[in-house]
Amino acid sequence: MKVLVLGGSGRVGKGAAWDLVKSNDVSKVVLGDVRVEEAKRYVERVGNNKLTAEYVDLRDFQRLIEKIRQFDVVANATWFEHVVGVTKAVIDAKRHCCDAGGFYYDSLKQLELNEFAKKAGITVIMGMGNSPGITNIFVSYGAAKLDKVGGIHIIAGGHVAKPGSKVSGRSMTIRTNFEELTSNPMVFQDGKMKEVSPLSGKEKVFFPEPLGEREVFFTRHSEMATLPGFRGAKNVDVKIHFSLESREQIRILEDLGLTSKNPIKIGNMEIEPRKFLLECLYSHPNEAKEPEGEDITANQVVIIGEKEGERVQYTYDLIVEQDFKWGNQKTGVPMSIGCQMLGRGDIQERGVLPPEVCVDPEKFLIELKKREGFKLVEEYKRIRTL
Repeated sequence: MKVLVLGGSGRVGKGAAWDLVKSNDVSKVVLGDVRVEEAKRYVERVGNNKLTAEYVDLRDFQRLIEKIRQFDVVANATWFEHVVGVTKAVIDAKRHCCDAGGFYYDSLKQLELNEFAKKAGITVIMGMGNSPGITNIFVSYGAAKLDKVGGIHIIAGGHVAKPGSKVSGRSMTIRTNFEELTSNPMVFQDGKMKEVSPLSGKEKVFFPEPLGEREVFFTRHSEMATLPGFRGAKNVDVKIHFSLESREQIRILEDLGLTSKNPIKIGNMEIEPRKFLLECLYSHPNEAKEPEGEDITANQVVIIGEKEGERVQYTYDLIVEQDFKWGNQKTGVPMSIGCQMLGRGDIQERGVLPPEVCVDPEKFLIELKKREGFKLVEEYKRIRTL
């Protein structure tokens, strides 16, 4: 199969390509991006003749469709605001696609294209990365073991340097940190969707070593667009660990009014401080700078429900060791697996669908366990309350 990786110069695109070129089922991988020189440098680093780089501009919609038609599957590793446009393009081109999620609101817009994708005979797996992605698949895997689902809780524990390695640079882009720290999260409580404040819902959670105990907070994530109500779940939320340094940086920006969406007048023009700040962050030299070294990250998915008349809990911890030399593998590898499953015909459901609906969790986890650096721990216990 031939795979086009959109956003191929970015960390997730590189991580997907790193896994794709290793597959015997994949004959060609193209990194498509306007930052083609950066993509070409990565191609040279990998040194695999399956992998090349080409200039692709998402703003030229017709040429994008023509380019997509040259491939079997698209791995959309672009920023979240592009997921709707790329979804429309793959529908027009009649090609399957996986993306990294629409940060909740754009995910809802994607779902509106479901019937169009069905008519085109294609599948768009929305949020097929780490979180969203692997987290959704853990939910479907664990929920299938229960008679009734009560609560779904997804927690990202951040990262630490792998012993013996020194990590330089950020594991996530500055802009990603800003969006997750300042956007109002959505939570599903007692069957009702609620919008809450950033950095609310603080609690301490234990992850496998070397991460250990971490403070986590509610965050806005794509999982919240599809998991509420899944198998009858009445309570769903996503939390993430934010370092004290990141929280302090955001507090300063908030105190200065730079996170506000209320326009201010400068001369004869009005500008929204938040939009201005985002553009500054997007063009910041550190945004394009790749981190170096190796790190360890952890995600935790807790599924609470009933089984054979008892209240029980399944907890899934995913530990990922990655080398930044090859991009963001924790997000790119599951995207690669999803693309390969689509290309092989392992997924027959058509439409714009989240992973928990269309991806066979057992088949996916078999593939994930083959990848070096991915470790899954499952824990089962009886509990007293839902």
